[in-house]
Amino acid sequence: MRTEVQNQIKMLGKAVVAEVTKQRDSHRRWLRLGPFDGRVHLLEVEVPVGVDPANWPRDEGDYILVSQETFDSLDDALSVLERRGIDTGAFDAVWKTENPF
Repeated sequence: MRTEVQNQIKMLGKAVVAEVTKQRDSHRRWLRLGPFDGRVHLLEVEVPVGVDPANWPRDEGDYILVSQETFDSLDDALSVLERRGIDTGAFDAVWKTENPF
């Protein structure tokens, strides 16, 4: 993960997001990684293909929750993501991407 993206979490206390390989053709898959109660929270969701995430209602019930995990540190979270084959370099600030968050 790029240093400036890590700083979003560590220094600014903001989440970062990445679109990852979808598991089914009908939905896009997104990861949100951010601070939560002194730890790091990972949220994985799916949104229907063809929906513009920037204009989509952002109520939690509007997307499919795939998984959520909490880690003691950003390094722990990144290690798990790398073992899962996720390109951690794909993460960026929430405001820089069209995402459901």
